[in-house]
Amino acid sequence: ENHIKSLALGDINNNDNSDEEIDEDNNDARTKYNIGTDSCIQPSDFHDFLLFDKEPSVVAPAEKNKLSSLLTDKTIEALAFPHLFPDGKGSFDEEREIKIKWKEYCKTRLFSSDSRFAADSSYIFFLQYLGDLKQVYSGINIAFRKKLPINAKQTLDDTQMKFLMNKDMIYR
Repeated sequence: ENHIKSLALGDINNNDNSDEEIDEDNNDARTKYNIGTDSCIQPSDFHDFLLFDKEPSVVAPAEKNKLSSLLTDKTIEALAFPHLFPDGKGSFDEEREIKIKWKEYCKTRLFSSDSRFAADSSYIFFLQYLGDLKQVYSGINIAFRKKLPINAKQTLDDTQMKFLMNKDMIYR
């Protein structure tokens, strides 16, 4: 009964578990070395992020090679994470008999019995980033189709597309 009263009054000196908890905190590497946990901080307005990179990046690719977008490169996932795709196969863009959607692919990777994918925080953030990019570009394409009476032939004309983009007619 005295033990319960002392705990109720906040006397932690009589608590046998307090030393164990202190040792546990001291042994935790994150606390001991002030290491932060993984986080994913992205801008709340993704449009601002896209506008932020107005300066072109100057990169000298190998001879006759062209730069490609993250969304158009079919091998980016396997190349970026060789420890998860040691044979270079099994990524989202690989040919399959039955096509799966992006969200289903992500769920399968993260909740499968193979825990390598779910344990790699860089891979999880990579999936989220690509998903966000896909969503932004999809929204742009939908807005583009809704606002302008334009056909496929007109979209291939570079001068017309530059004119529309310069006048902000695509995004109105």
